[in-house]
Amino acid sequence: MKIKFKISDHRVLKKVKIIKPSKYIDQRGYIYTNFNKELEKKILPRNLNFNHCKVNFRKKNVLVGIHYDAKTWKLLSCIKGRIFHVVTCLDEQDKKNIYKSVSFNLDEKKNISILIPPKYGNSFYCYEDSIVLYQFAYNGKYLDYNEQKTFSWRNKELNIKWPTKKPLLSDRDNF
Repeated sequence: MKIKFKISDHRVLKKVKIIKPSKYIDQRGYIYTNFNKELEKKILPRNLNFNHCKVNFRKKNVLVGIHYDAKTWKLLSCIKGRIFHVVTCLDEQDKKNIYKSVSFNLDEKKNISILIPPKYGNSFYCYEDSIVLYQFAYNGKYLDYNEQKTFSWRNKELNIKWPTKKPLLSDRDNF
């Protein structure tokens, strides 16, 4: 099976990419390639590579708040469970799109990945226990959670229709 990826821009926030891999299905289940170097060359700026990967397990009703920084590209996939994923433009230089948000329902069956550029907030809500896979691309040192910025998930200006009113939150996101 030849590995193929369908890459498309989001219709509202063009810098956000939706990546759909080809999938082989038979009576045993399915297999697909989430990432390879060919995809990396197509979706990242020149001279930038994915540096590391994190697996994030979150329980049902957890909301991970809107986190971002000015240099990290994130490739996010829901590999188990089901999430409501939100990407928000927080780039103050982008007057046309600042505070616009787009949402995706991601789950283990769709196998869709979302590429989130720097200065775009990333957040998600778990409809059920879920595992989210992150790949990070950046130059220099990784900016861990204590060096990233957090934007309030409750901010009315963003007009996000969260599927819950009382999520489980970290101290970082509870404002």
